[in-house]
Amino acid sequence: MPKSPFKNSILVIISIVFGILLLWPVLHNLSSENDFDLFVMAAQRWKLGEPVYENAIIHGRYYYYSPLFLTLLQPFLWLNDIQTEANSIFGNYRLSFITAKAAWSVFNLYIIIYFIKELQKRFHFGSQSTQNAFWAMLLFFGYRWIFLNLWHSQLTLFMIWAIYHSAVPKRENIYAQWWSLISGMNIKIVPGIWLVKMGIDRKWEEIAWVIAGFILLLFVPVFFHSYSYVIQETIEWLGRINPLKSQHVMTLGEGGFIDIGSLIVKYFTSVQLEHEPSVALSNWGVKGVFWASQVMRLLILGGILFLWYKIRNSRVYEPNFLVFTLFSMAIPLIFPHQRDYSLAFLLPSLIYLLYAYNEGLYWMGAVLSALTFVSLLLMGNVMFFEIFSYELRVWIIGVRLQGLGALLFYICFGVFVWIEIQLQKN
Repeated sequence: MPKSPFKNSILVIISIVFGILLLWPVLHNLSSENDFDLFVMAAQRWKLGEPVYENAIIHGRYYYYSPLFLTLLQPFLWLNDIQTEANSIFGNYRLSFITAKAAWSVFNLYIIIYFIKELQKRFHFGSQSTQNAFWAMLLFFGYRWIFLNLWHSQLTLFMIWAIYHSAVPKRENIYAQWWSLISGMNIKIVPGIWLVKMGIDRKWEEIAWVIAGFILLLFVPVFFHSYSYVIQETIEWLGRINPLKSQHVMTLGEGGFIDIGSLIVKYFTSVQLEHEPSVALSNWGVKGVFWASQVMRLLILGGILFLWYKIRNSRVYEPNFLVFTLFSMAIPLIFPHQRDYSLAFLLPSLIYLLYAYNEGLYWMGAVLSALTFVSLLLMGNVMFFEIFSYELRVWIIGVRLQGLGALLFYICFGVFVWIEIQLQKN
């Protein structure tokens, strides 16, 4: 947003609407069950020294995050025995759950404000009308992803921040540069995708620092729990997130995963889930799914590395931010067990695309623009996905339209970046 927003009445209206829309999911998640209930319940097991990763925590769902995250949640358990009144707005809910969710929501709101300020610095508009159009379109197409993460108390926004905060702004030394990436990796391993870029850049000293910092944080829980328990559970966690395990190959259930492995399972096996439509085109089996998933992941990552290589020798607008968008958008496709809220990793690429579109920086063409719009529709990126009937929403999730939309968006954005690079050569 601009430095003097009150001089732009349209932008003021957009800001007010956005603020109200942020409060809606934040207030809802405080009194309803979501993934943060699972996190706090796992923290309770951790406090008692019980196995956390061995069995499902709630509703058949496992805890996949780190022991460090469980340790950070421990202060909220002091309020575990206090419950709100049944007739209150929280409806007989544990205060430990409410306060943990409230703290996480405040942190997420800080991250949103942080990114708004970063966009102010990086993107400059030629006119007030293009600025207003950019923010209005970003609100319309991007709000859904923010809504889902606030509604379900997810960690996606934190993961985006963890990568961006280390990867894009330059700081005084490697210790200040990479602490957010180290923290993000230690809670959920997905920010580690940035190490691929660092490796190709041959930044060995910085990689060594990131790995050393990661290992150091692994041992933080030792100060609060017995050494043997922490080591045992840490090994169990690392084994649980091993991408070669069978549950990460045949990825099914939990309302519809959207990553490339889940798409292959859905369309190329005969596995049938209750209440979901069958769209099996073939039956490749576990081995076929495994190899097809690995090949597709390599192709997706390879496409990103190719574009990044080309960007390095081009004069594209905001190259560092653009490279960050490419690696970020790979995460919901190549990592297993990705849900619709993981599509928030596409927000940076959507931001770059909308800015270029509104400023007329680069040619997109009617076909590419239309296909990009279709990809956003397939992912449910209208401001209120709930305008669709329940039956239609179940069908959209059941046939993995959101995952297909993410794959189409990846292709469209890749073509857009390629065109941008070629135009800079002329």
